[in-house]
Amino acid sequence: MAQNEDVNATETLLENCGPFFTAMGDEIRQKLFMNMAEAGEEGVNVSNLTSKTKLSRPAISHHLKVLKESGLIESYRAGTKNYYYVDLRKKLDELKKFVAAIEHLLSAQVPAG
Repeated sequence: MAQNEDVNATETLLENCGPFFTAMGDEIRQKLFMNMAEAGEEGVNVSNLTSKTKLSRPAISHHLKVLKESGLIESYRAGTKNYYYVDLRKKLDELKKFVAAIEHLLSAQVPAG
């Protein structure tokens, strides 16, 4: 693959990973993410997250929406409550491809001097 094609492919991978970087770039979402990761497959509901933070339910719901749209978490319904849990399978594959593409680009560069 030519250098320009490598760069274009890497840019596409970066665009695909963009929502991940946006979602994890916020400290509040990082903390919420870690709370969900600690809860494991059972997940946590908004009430649990509200009790662990000083955020309102609408604020937590907003952050959960961002995390869910980025592909970092999933949810399931049990009775009247939604439970949120970490599911990185899809995102990890994209991130690994991006890191590998960056490593490939860097290894192809000729050192200056």
